Amino acid sequence: MIALYQDAAKAFPVTGSGDPVGAIVLTGGTITEFAQTTAANRPIYRTDGTYGWLEFNGLSQWLEASHAQLAYPYTMAVAAEASNPGQNGAVLSLFGVDAGHQILSRPGNLWTLGTWNRSQQYEELFVSAVAGSPHVLLGQATSVELRVSVDGGADSTEPNATPHGTVTKLILGQRGDDKNFYFGRIFGAVFINRLLTEGEKGDVRAKLASASGATLI
Repeated sequence: MIALYQDAAKAFPVTGSGDPVGAIVLTGGTITEFAQTTAANRPIYRTDGTYGWLEFNGLSQWLEASHAQLAYPYTMAVAAEASNPGQNGAVLSLFGVDAGHQILSRPGNLWTLGTWNRSQQYEELFVSAVAGSPHVLLGQATSVELRVSVDGGADSTEPNATPHGTVTKLILGQRGDDKNFYFGRIFGAVFINRLLTEGEKGDVRAKLASASGATLI
């Protein structure tokens, strides 16, 4: 279950479209809460009566959770719709002082799964998607390979030689050092500190598609 609050102190629940989101409380999993203590930096909850999403302005809005991820592998998945195909934007990212890992929207209707560290080692795997509609991105990373797919299509793969580093945050809406703010909608996100089976990946994609209206291949 998920509960949304307008403030980081969780005093005021989100009650309708247009409310800011200062905290997300999760009742399952190892990551239990995302928060944003600064009011101006909170994304906005929107709904059209069928789907609900967090809307990020691409300038200043994000939510973060404490999460110490020390090694590969991991799985990241999001249902998202980018608003500006000319802007970089980190949808879901792991971040620490020496490393980062992220699903990123890129100019030209591209999405990426990327890893980087402070010595500027960087691996980035590009996949394309149609602008103006929601998509389900699922990426998996090991110490030797990046793998990502759009809407349940075939995986794209690329070697990964970037050390994992020490990350301490899981972030929705930006990279983690006030860079690559996301401009668009996030309907749902999943992070798991292991690889998923094909059946599990199918379940995750189906749930994210149901939450967003994305069409799976």
